Amino acid sequence: MEIISKNRKNIANRGVVFGSMLAVDSANTAWRRDVAARLGRPARSAVGEEGTKAAFLLVQHADRDAAFQVAVLSLIERAYLRMEVRLVAVAIP
Repeated sequence: MEIISKNRKNIANRGVVFGSMLAVDSANTAWRRDVAARLGRPARSAVGEEGTKAAFLLVQHADRDAAFQVAVLSLIERAYLRMEVRLVAVAIP
């Protein structure tokens, strides 16, 4: 009985963590969507390598908003042509 109780608590904790993760992802996606609408894709020359990686990860983790990912893909492709992102950024989203 103790094992069942622990399993139920673990499942409940995972649900809380997953819910929190979804809330953070949703907030990040909304913020990134706003930035993309106003400024486009951040250029490496403006935000550095770490900034471009962070922008990439926010879009990659926006998997509940495929339309946003598709819209950003064209921004990433154009940035690649200007040599502002690495090819992997075009391949993964």
